[in-house]
Amino acid sequence: MNQQNAAEEVLEKGTSLVKGGVKSLSKQGTATAKTVASQVGLSSTKDLSKESKDNPETRDFVKDLYASSSKDNSNLSKSDIKTEDSAKLAQVRQKLHGEYYQKLTTPKAQEERPTEKVEREEKEELQKDFVEKQKKPKPLAISRLRERVEKFPGASG
Repeated sequence: MNQQNAAEEVLEKGTSLVKGGVKSLSKQGTATAKTVASQVGLSSTKDLSKESKDNPETRDFVKDLYASSSKDNSNLSKSDIKTEDSAKLAQVRQKLHGEYYQKLTTPKAQEERPTEKVEREEKEELQKDFVEKQKKPKPLAISRLRERVEKFPGASG
């Protein structure tokens, strides 16, 4: 039981320290907010909400902020023109880049060297001969001899 009571006391002290820390942090936060407000020229945060509603200068400022989007339509058209120009420029760059590097990477059709041409022709002839030999029927005598041996295997088979 003694250990359990000690653990409970430690927990209670810990929670009280945490609560105290949170309170001190919140006090510090409000203190810094008041300091900033005084440095900016505002007396307090509560006065800020009252002044912003009643002050005509603030109203004009807010109206200017929201009205500036309609005034910037002319600027938007200029920015649209700039974006179109930059898009065209990017396309031209891409095209030139592709053409330049395509020339470098794709080899030009070179004439075949005479020795390579002769070797290639010889290979083609050998392939044609091989295909023709396979297409030709075998001589009649050889095929009949094979059939006779297969029909009458003799003593071995």
